[in-house]
Amino acid sequence: MGGTSMSIGGARQMMTKSAKQAVCAGMTAIVAKMLALALAPSRATAGACPLAIVKCGCTISKSGTYTLAGASPMSSGAGTCIHITASDVTLSGVGTLIQGPGSKTSTIGIQVDIYANKVTLQSV
Repeated sequence: MGGTSMSIGGARQMMTKSAKQAVCAGMTAIVAKMLALALAPSRATAGACPLAIVKCGCTISKSGTYTLAGASPMSSGAGTCIHITASDVTLSGVGTLIQGPGSKTSTIGIQVDIYANKVTLQSV
């Protein structure tokens, strides 16, 4: 029986190669999940978007026609400027730009969920 002997609190413990691999795989999965959560865009503070959107940081969760009405460029700061979760949505930019903070911060201008159908983006 090949394994590694180690002393824990004065008692000798034997860990087999398969047990070490299982512990390593478990730790890798935990670290990967923590990293994914840390890098995912946060939706915790996003409120519902009004029909005339004047600032970033909102979620379109109801069907309808929405317009970017804020001063151009609208600043997305960090995270997602506009998150679309509803189907049958039209978002018109009417010349308004969305600007992020630069390449050192992860941002998303407009995020459309994969379950949102019939989403039209005009002039954005």
